[in-house]
Amino acid sequence: MAQEHFSQARNALERATLLAPNDAETHSDLGLVLMAQGQILEAKHTLRRAIHQQPDFAEAHYRLERVLAARNDAQHLMQSAQEILHTLFRRE
Repeated sequence: MAQEHFSQARNALERATLLAPNDAETHSDLGLVLMAQGQILEAKHTLRRAIHQQPDFAEAHYRLERVLAARNDAQHLMQSAQEILHTLFRRE
């Protein structure tokens, strides 16, 4: 069920990045969804794009660090994404 929601979120965010290609936050959020799906290389590329667009975007740097720490362990990456999502939802 959660993966279906991540797929829907990914589709929406991919469309959003086409509409606003220079929006670092959208790219960072897409990177988080890719993390949750275990897509290590895509997440890394997307988060680097967010950082390129806004070099002082701390959240994108943090997410990229989590991707790099996961190395090639998709399960570890998915767990990191869940921790980030849990923290984000606690804030709201």
